[in-house]
Formats: sequence, structure tokens, C-alpha cells
Amino acid sequence: MPGDRATHATFLVLFAALLVLPFLFHWDPSQPSSLSLWGCSLPPTCPSQALFGVTCPGCGVTRAFVALVHLDIQGSLRLHSLGVLLYLFLAARAILQAWLLLVPEAASRVGIARLYHCPAWLMVVLLLVNWVIRLGTG
Repeated sequence: MPGDRATHATFLVLFAALLVLPFLFHWDPSQPSSLSLWGCSLPPTCPSQALFGVTCPGCGVTRAFVALVHLDIQGSLRLHSLGVLLYLFLAARAILQAWLLLVPEAASRVGIARLYHCPAWLMVVLLLVNWVIRLGTG
């Protein structure tokens, strides 16, 4: 686990951005692939799908986050079944990063490294399992 304040500050800014940016986007539930930022439409597919014809484990997460912050929980779950869980994970991770930034000696406490790494690996495994299921069911 990183112990320097610069790394914790960088991760805190990253997680905060991922939590706040969805509020800036507009998503039209009647057109699930539409997403715009200040009137500019974003590409309807991810690069993996556009280049290789295969969805990636995160396909739909951006739109799921946008739907979630606009209080469309069902839409969020439709767009990516782990969207709500991922957003909550990012919120918890931002809180943890802020705590580690404010209380740097906490990084050396027993169990903090596990709290730091285990949920992240769990999210990776869940994303991969979800992706394989989605590929198998079409």
C-alpha cells in the first residue's frame, strides 16, 4: 500500500472526479446509448466494442453512473448490473483515501492494507465474472 501523501492525494482527486463527473453528463433513458456533456454527444460504444466487436468488463459503467446520480437506479442497473456497487465502492475508497491523507500513520496499522486492497480485488473479480456472464448470455 502506498504510504506517501502525494499518492493518497492523487487517488483522492481521481476517486472524487469519478464520483462528481457523472453529474455533468446528460443521459436520455429513451436512448440508452446516448450520453452528452454540455450538448456534445459522446461515442455510443466503448473502444473495445468499436475496434474488436467485444464488450469490455466496464461497458455501460459510465452511463450507469450517470443514471444513478440522476436517481434512475433501475436504469443504472439495466446499463451495468454492478454500476451501483461500483459507485459505492468509489465513494468508500474516496473516504479511505481522505482518511489516509489526513492520518498518514493509519497506513501502518494492521489490517489497513487488507482494507485497502481486498475490496479493490473483489471489484475486479466481480467485474470479470459479470463480464463472462454477459458474454455467455449475449
